[in-house]
Amino acid sequence: MPDAPLRLPAGGPTLTIDVGVDFADAMRRQGGWYERHLTTLLPRLLPADGVALDIGANAGALTLSMAHLVPNGRVIAFEAAPPNADRLESNIARAGFHNVRVERLALYDGPGELSLTYVDEHTGGASVADRAAGGTTTIPAMALDDWTRASSLERLDLVKIDVEGSEVRVLRGARETLERFRPTLIVECNPVTLSQQDQASTDDLLDLLDNLGYRIGWIVGRGGVIQLRNRKRIGNILGAVGIVDLLATGSGPPRGRRGPESALGRLRAEQRVRSGNRIRRPPRGRYVVAPTLTIDLDTAPRRAAPGERLAVPVTLTNTGDGWLSSDFVPYPVLVTHRWLAPDGGEHGIEPRTRLPRPMRPGDVCELALDVDVPAVPGEWTLVIRAVQEGFVWLETFAPDLGRRIAYSVARLVQC
Repeated sequence: MPDAPLRLPAGGPTLTIDVGVDFADAMRRQGGWYERHLTTLLPRLLPADGVALDIGANAGALTLSMAHLVPNGRVIAFEAAPPNADRLESNIARAGFHNVRVERLALYDGPGELSLTYVDEHTGGASVADRAAGGTTTIPAMALDDWTRASSLERLDLVKIDVEGSEVRVLRGARETLERFRPTLIVECNPVTLSQQDQASTDDLLDLLDNLGYRIGWIVGRGGVIQLRNRKRIGNILGAVGIVDLLATGSGPPRGRRGPESALGRLRAEQRVRSGNRIRRPPRGRYVVAPTLTIDLDTAPRRAAPGERLAVPVTLTNTGDGWLSSDFVPYPVLVTHRWLAPDGGEHGIEPRTRLPRPMRPGDVCELALDVDVPAVPGEWTLVIRAVQEGFVWLETFAPDLGRRIAYSVARLVQC
């Protein structure tokens, strides 16, 4: 696996660490910074004798940054994916840190075994689910509360949680620990992975943090933090940037770094949110992070001839809070269709069709899909759905957004 530079915070040295291919180039381009908005915030959150948990540590870039900041404390790094855990332990030894402990398990909402999905090309996308989901590897899991009791933990200052959609599960299994120690939390909020992995939503995550008595801020460039006081505000932010890291504090409002760089980071973040939430004209780009585009059509069973070209009319309605457009850069919103074969297998490619025009909230428009019927007779199914290309299938947030039509494909009989 490739090496990459890692700059440690607070004037620390630059290390060389072994990371996945999905991180190496980015870290080189950024001069060794890994998630700089987090790395530069950490010195404000960790005292020299602090204790931190890195839940979803991957190769350990943030683990090592934390370890550097707590020479008289310790860091416990949780990593369930065996290849990532191997790199994590190697990087810790390579850096010479002796205040880090690695736990090769997944934190969840209870004990058991989970199914792990992992690919070398996307090491940061390793995710877990109930064993019934059928992932590639079986791994042990337990609740943070159970781990805390077993480890006799006496202090906890900071918990970072980035577990590709299982954040709600981790927090549900950590109530006792969080109520006892009231640590500061850094939690990734990714609406796509929350929906894909756990059928959870942003509201589920925010409700849980609210119920635990935490106040929430959005971590932006160079360690700045913008306080979040209402759900509509968070929805607008997610629409503009797609994924955010939240700072949650149990006492007092969440505060970030101060200074010109962090102030500039907050200003740029606010400008990006405004540009993604224009009212009178479509923004240049916006992320779909909730149920939004409905597709209506006649789904009655139909007949067609092999190889016939059909014009399938559909009605589109934007039920969300922001614009939808096929001109979004770099992630256009498109309508797609595909055929399912009689045996249930997918057939051919899935053509994309542009929206007739940019759609403001509440807009309704008509669209005719050009559909080529398969050449092989049989009982086929036409599936029509929508995608934000390169980001998410819209049915991720609501499975009933897709539409299906049964087709009997048969040659015409000459009389």
